[in-house]
Amino acid sequence: MNRISILSPSLADKIAAGEVVERPFNVVKELVENSVDAQATKIEIIIKDGGRSLIEIRDNGCGMSKEDAILSIKRHATSKIKTDYDLFSIQTMGFRGEALSAISAVSKFTLMTCEQGENGTQLLCVNSHIESIEPCAMPQGTIIKVEELFYNTPARLKYLKSDNSEFALIADIVNKLALAHPKIWFRLTHNDKIIFQSNGNGNLLDILASIYGVSIAKNMIYFENHNHDFVIHGFTSDICISKANKYSIFAFVNQRYVRNKNLTDSIIKAYHELLFENRYPYTVLYVDADPTILDVNIHPTKQDIRISKEFELNQMIEQTIHETITKTKPINEVKIKSSTPIDDPQKNQQGFMNFDVKEQEITYNQTNHPSDIDTSSLISFDQKEYQTNTTEYYPIGQIHGTYIVAQSSDGFILIDQHAAAERIRYEKYQQLFLENHHSIDLLVPLIIELPIRDFQEIVQHLDLLKEVKIEAEPFGDHAIKITHVPYYLDKIDLNLYVETILQQIINHKKIDLHELKDYAIATLACKASLKANSHLSTADMEKIIHDLFLCHNPYTCPHGRPTILKYSLAELQKAFKRT
Repeated sequence: MNRISILSPSLADKIAAGEVVERPFNVVKELVENSVDAQATKIEIIIKDGGRSLIEIRDNGCGMSKEDAILSIKRHATSKIKTDYDLFSIQTMGFRGEALSAISAVSKFTLMTCEQGENGTQLLCVNSHIESIEPCAMPQGTIIKVEELFYNTPARLKYLKSDNSEFALIADIVNKLALAHPKIWFRLTHNDKIIFQSNGNGNLLDILASIYGVSIAKNMIYFENHNHDFVIHGFTSDICISKANKYSIFAFVNQRYVRNKNLTDSIIKAYHELLFENRYPYTVLYVDADPTILDVNIHPTKQDIRISKEFELNQMIEQTIHETITKTKPINEVKIKSSTPIDDPQKNQQGFMNFDVKEQEITYNQTNHPSDIDTSSLISFDQKEYQTNTTEYYPIGQIHGTYIVAQSSDGFILIDQHAAAERIRYEKYQQLFLENHHSIDLLVPLIIELPIRDFQEIVQHLDLLKEVKIEAEPFGDHAIKITHVPYYLDKIDLNLYVETILQQIINHKKIDLHELKDYAIATLACKASLKANSHLSTADMEKIIHDLFLCHNPYTCPHGRPTILKYSLAELQKAFKRT
């Protein structure tokens, strides 16, 4: 009995679709890249229900003839490559000939297309099979509708996340495509609401302002360099702006967004000793190179890439960005024209060729963050609650403005003053949380602009912020407004603290409220605490020693680092060979 058989075309198409189309955002990426290859200058992306119900892509590209339209949904049908040489000199976004076939295998698929001066063609496909071919009237370009995605693969449909989460990924890929092609007009709508719109004028700062907000864009610095093999250029943030994750570092090679750890690491290394630990810049890097020294054919999604002479490229990136940010003065004022979409569903339905864009000129002035806390704000504990004898230690000085030296009758201790202050504040804030103190109104609400992907995730978890005494609400299409904070947030960088909490929510899709509370307390204690390189008076040092030994756990900070190192007199005598 034969055990090996040939898969049916329908089943083979579904398996192939799993390599190319895993989530709705994969569909958007493949279809928009086809529009780019078709030399479109205007691309509209219409999404409903996170892409489950509808993904519609409209462009004004070159379009296709009836014969090409029929061939386009066949597996391995492509206009991009014909020979082995073409495969190793790819200059287009797509080339495998898999996208339309894979997408039509797992959806109800409609293709409408028209070449210049010709009649249009409409194809309706179900399970990769053409159900109908009809003429249609439309301007030059292509419209593709993908409806009921994964309706015939319920296992894959089951593992899709919420509509907001799926749309967040779609928004993220559209942002990347807009950055890769700044001369193309993009519009993204979700459930009849315009979420993102670029103006296609080629100005990268305008696109960055649309994605991250003007306050970020005005602090971006331009860089460029070249050698015999590569040309690099782009924008990177001044050291006054940073993030708690690497998600805003984008690399494009020959206008293709790529995921390459070495490129990302070279950007991060450029900020070595310029940003705090676990803080990362906003960077958009463009690399132009001869296609023959690139290999983009290593993964079906085409986002991974191999680069010849990568070591030399990474060195050039690191050196160029480092020199740029250390020699460039911070920007105080930048004027940016941002595209402001009109939130009017009626206008959305008037036709994708009605591209109305409002331009407004926005000017922002640079603001200063609150200064670090001083020693006067260290919190004392009620001595009745804690019974520990601390009178045996008294300070005799500091080492490098960072470590307190205190001696007793049987030896001495070294105290990390920042770690100690963290422990003191951490236990105090724990006590305040237990007492369930209410939040207070901010006189001026704090506005935090987020990438669209992060915004879509955060709006689902605003109730979790209340658990740490922060009240927030959506503000526009990609910002939140903080209206209430805990009353004990005193003299710290409130923006940085809230951003850190938001990133913790974004990074952990499933939130443990107890973990979030503990993280909030630890972060608050760290941000508000006395920093290293702070010279203290004897009275200040005495106060730290006193309050530290009143803690339940005076020996480590909330992150587990030691606060105290103790050396006995016997150890000293042994080290100096006095015993």
